[in-house]
Parts: sequence; structure tokens; C-alpha cells
Amino acid sequence: MALIVPRQYPGFDQLLFKKISANMNVTTDQTLDYLGGELRGLRYFIDRILVTNASLDLTTAAGGVYNAISKPAGGIIVAAAQAYSTLTTSTVGLDLTLTALGKAIVEGAAPVFSLTTAQGAAATADILAFGRIMNGQY
Repeated sequence: MALIVPRQYPGFDQLLFKKISANMNVTTDQTLDYLGGELRGLRYFIDRILVTNASLDLTTAAGGVYNAISKPAGGIIVAAAQAYSTLTTSTVGLDLTLTALGKAIVEGAAPVFSLTTAQGAAATADILAFGRIMNGQY
């Protein structure tokens, strides 16, 4: 059976990026991993970002997702004020609130998760970014 990678389904909603065990206790940049290999030339937009599998109740963590490192003001996909407090157990999921840029086409760059307020204790969560490839036929 052939391996299916995201570039093979342009125009269809699919899991494009993930960060398994993202550190919820640091405010440094954490780039999401692209599942299709090479990012150069990739054009996509995000439909949904799901955070789940929290290692503990995330009572204080807050932060956003950006289209580049260092939290660029013009590159906010999810606002810096996004709270994760509804993630009380590993079985709860949270759909992040996308800004208008979340639906804008991005080229050749992976989304970057960055907290503005750390949890205050060791904690992790999984981040899954779903979207559509805009290269080729769609």
C-alpha cells in the first residue's frame, strides 16, 4: 500500500501540522511539524487547530499561534489571549479561535505555537492543525 502524504490531496481538509507534547510551561516558540515533508513552495490555509491530551488541568496557560517565529504582530493565527483552561483532562479537546489570518493562504512556513502565560508547572498538550493545501489541482 502506498504512503499518502498531504500534498497528494490539494483542496481537501486534512491534518497538516502537529506538535505532540507541546510544552505548556514555557513562553518560547514551538514550531508545529509539517506531516508532508518539504515546506518550500507549499501554499495552505488553516481550517481548525485542535488542542487535546493535556497532561494536567491547564488553569493558567494562555497564548497563540503565529505564521512565523517571535510572535509577529501581522502574523497572528490565534490570538495571544487564547486560554486553555477548558483542558481539564487528557480526554478533553479545545478548538482554538482562529483570527482572519487563520483563513489566509500561507506559503512555505509552518505555524508557530507560543504561550504568553505559562502554566506554572510541568505540563504538555498535543496541537493538531487541520487545513487545505492550495497548490496544484483543487
